Amino acid sequence: MAEYMSGSDGQTDVKQSSKIARAGEVTADVKIVDHSRSIGNFNGPSVYIEGTYGYLLILNQRKDREGSEKDVKNLLSFFEKILFFETDVIDQNTISETEMDDRINKARNKLNADPNISCFVCVIMAHGALGTFYVKGGPKTVESVRQAFCNESLPKFTGRPKVFLLQCCRGDKENKYTTVKDSDLKERMISVPNDADTLIAFATTPEHVAYREPYDPEEQKEQKQERQRQGSHFLNICIDVFKDQYEKKHLEEMLVRVREKVNATPFTVLENDEHILYSQMACVWSSLTKVLYLKKKLPDFFYSCR
Repeated sequence: MAEYMSGSDGQTDVKQSSKIARAGEVTADVKIVDHSRSIGNFNGPSVYIEGTYGYLLILNQRKDREGSEKDVKNLLSFFEKILFFETDVIDQNTISETEMDDRINKARNKLNADPNISCFVCVIMAHGALGTFYVKGGPKTVESVRQAFCNESLPKFTGRPKVFLLQCCRGDKENKYTTVKDSDLKERMISVPNDADTLIAFATTPEHVAYREPYDPEEQKEQKQERQRQGSHFLNICIDVFKDQYEKKHLEEMLVRVREKVNATPFTVLENDEHILYSQMACVWSSLTKVLYLKKKLPDFFYSCR
């Protein structure tokens, strides 16, 4: 059983982890946390409200990925310039595994040290395959990055959202385009699984490619290069939707719109003298337990006057 220590502010901290298992299931690490400050009522979903500002980590390996620097610029134009997230960026031709691990550890330490961080967003842009992406020296698994930010690794950030946006291929298949006709509790204790409060948005479905900006094969070389310099299809749409809707819709609602727009942009590939329509299908894995709004950091004096 977990032991609890009650702080002076009435919140309850975890002293040790406990394990919970159901019949026939593998035992999972869980933590017991106090959600009294983030529970709404049973008439609607709860909302993540802890913290005052977000933290963004961008890992962009540019090698053979023309236009990815535009993705970095677009991401910062929203998260840094509009939401005032604190940001940490690696944007270089190649990223070694050691460099990536160092930045991941830096981010993890910050999340454990700063109680004012409301949510963590990590964007990874690189070549990839199913379950992996490539850094200098070889592949790194998506799961290893997710595990680095699981609740067991972030005891001080448990119960707060971790969001990953992955602009990486997950295979070499292409999607052919198919045309068809037209509840209220003031306080309660709950167990939090190790994998809780995480969302991963993939640019594409398993085993398929993730495009930077799609282009028409009949375009001239100069037109194709200019289009590719505009950044990736998935992240461009993410930022467009976020900027337009973040003040009124939560993240998972916005990602439905992102998937709709990504899929609604077919493009042509010339195969055996025949133009074949292809599209890209983004997808999401989520264990978020509450509704997440991407909120703007308010000036410090606002909090001192409350």
